[in-house]
Amino acid sequence: MSAPGWYPDPYSSSGGQRWWDGRQWTQAVNVPGGAGGPQQPRRGRLTRAQKILLAVFVVIAVAVVAWIVWWNVTDHDDGYTGSSYHHTHIRHHHHW
Repeated sequence: MSAPGWYPDPYSSSGGQRWWDGRQWTQAVNVPGGAGGPQQPRRGRLTRAQKILLAVFVVIAVAVVAWIVWWNVTDHDDGYTGSSYHHTHIRHHHHW
């Protein structure tokens, strides 16, 4: 049994059904006399669009973290101090 779907509940003798997700039994059950008949559980596999959206968010998050790490470990001393003042190096010669 590999196709996802509703099958007789192997854990119950009440004649109900349990959802098989293609790999394992889930917690979703359909008891006899329930309203509307069996319905596929809402929790489970993601749709293709959800997977793509999740992948985009993961890529963006990884890129942001990588940029922050790179920014913190690289030397950003390019001479600009945020004002027009630039540091000058003055040598003090001591004549004793």
